[in-house]
Amino acid sequence: MGAASPDIEVEDDWELLATAAAPKQQTQLTPGAEQPWTDPETLVGSLLGERYKLLRLIGQGGMGAVYLAEHVVIGKQIAVKVLSPDYSRNPGDVQRFLQEARAASLIRHDHVVDIADFGRSPQGHAYIVMEYLEGEDLARTLQTVGVMKWFRVSNIILQISSALAAAHAKGIIHRDMKPENCFRVKRDNETDYIKVLDFGIAKIVDDRFTKGQHSLTIEGGIIGTPEYIAPELCRGLKADSRVDIYALGVIMYRMLTGVLPFRTDTDNYMAVLSQHLTDPPVPPREQNPSAEIPPKIEQIVLKALEKDPARRYQKVEELIAALREAQMTLTGASSTGIMLGLPTMPRPRTIRKPPRMPIGLLLALVGVLILGVAAIAWTLLGGNFDDDPTVATTRRQTPPEPTPEPTPQPPTPPPPPIAEPTIVGADTDSDSDTGSDPGNASDADTGAAAPAHALPEALSAAEFRRSIAPLQRSLKASCPGLRGFEVGAKVYVDASGKVSRVVPEGRQAGSSFSNCVVKLVRQTRFKRARKDSVHSATFKL
Repeated sequence: MGAASPDIEVEDDWELLATAAAPKQQTQLTPGAEQPWTDPETLVGSLLGERYKLLRLIGQGGMGAVYLAEHVVIGKQIAVKVLSPDYSRNPGDVQRFLQEARAASLIRHDHVVDIADFGRSPQGHAYIVMEYLEGEDLARTLQTVGVMKWFRVSNIILQISSALAAAHAKGIIHRDMKPENCFRVKRDNETDYIKVLDFGIAKIVDDRFTKGQHSLTIEGGIIGTPEYIAPELCRGLKADSRVDIYALGVIMYRMLTGVLPFRTDTDNYMAVLSQHLTDPPVPPREQNPSAEIPPKIEQIVLKALEKDPARRYQKVEELIAALREAQMTLTGASSTGIMLGLPTMPRPRTIRKPPRMPIGLLLALVGVLILGVAAIAWTLLGGNFDDDPTVATTRRQTPPEPTPEPTPQPPTPPPPPIAEPTIVGADTDSDSDTGSDPGNASDADTGAAAPAHALPEALSAAEFRRSIAPLQRSLKASCPGLRGFEVGAKVYVDASGKVSRVVPEGRQAGSSFSNCVVKLVRQTRFKRARKDSVHSATFKL
């Protein structure tokens, strides 16, 4: 798939799309001009819209093909999806095709593929220009790995859900959610960055956008993929956002267990639709006992797969909240290894290192010790060096000092107290327990030295703001490549001054910027207090 040209904006006016969707009235195909779709390679080298040169074929589907292309003016690589000639001759098919451009362009979200332009070639081919993505779709990933660990699954589903939440807020329902429409790319250090594709059969339900428009549903038929379609669509009922939630449940089930909840060994898709309507899914933990699926995750999947829409999550935001709560609960008291899919291990107890002795005091003690040893040696030898004329002369010139008593060595300090293990959230880094934050080390040391009765009852809001302020100033350097982002965070600070939990909030929670902020906040150290405290902050970039 593929990246959008930055100098082009998609026109949101549906009248333009409707005009482009009437090929018989606007553009007649030149006899013999259309290319046979049995060989899409024939379009390679073509120039569409006088600015998009098709470089090579990326993939081919039922309705068309996708090409790697180049914007000849700015030289940027993009992807172009071209509708096949057979479909381009049908105004309804062209309308469905251009619906994808309109739907995706309205959403404008980090996890939705960017649409840059659309149009028709002189030969009558309708096309959409989108960002070029290097990676693979989730279906291909599942073919390779088979089963994914629950934490990786939850992170991927959170990204897809955030894209759907943005779409639903615009009144857009995807209606064809499946692994093939979730594209994995590498973004910064994140290898599972998801882009949601193909809003080609999306249904816009907002009255502001549907007024005066025709439904794209085929008369008497069902649009969607049988394995992921919601029961109410099988019955021909109206689609709402809960059909996407059902599809998310099917995707999670497949990622966790390696199989689909409803399937058949034949190509009889009606048998699959019947299972969606009547058969309860086998619980994921029973379907694949070796997958180590936590009960909380299984509950989320089964609730998303409820056949009655009223029993499912009513909004995708509810699914997001449930997944985040499960992540915190399941990783809060476990080692970082569980986040990597490793067996749960007991968290090692943190031992405080004793404070280092100042170098000046250490040198003084060494000097006293040397003098003491010398004095003892002089005493044992009788203190008489008169046989040596050099020493005798020195002694006559400088009267000897009285013999100092040997200085006892300082007592060995008692072993430091063993601190209780710190409970952290899902974003904990492996080095976060060392307490080595140079920006707040002085505050932490001051708090540690203060007697218990001198500590404040809890960390004050003013002290929290003072300690967190440097983070805002460092965001540009600490989170490079991210601009125009804003995320809230609820910060849980324990009595020792450590951050025990960070809960991102807002529509951009779960994004790369949100993850960067959580990591920075976790490294912050605050002054000690007698009780834990909770504070809120907002970070903008």
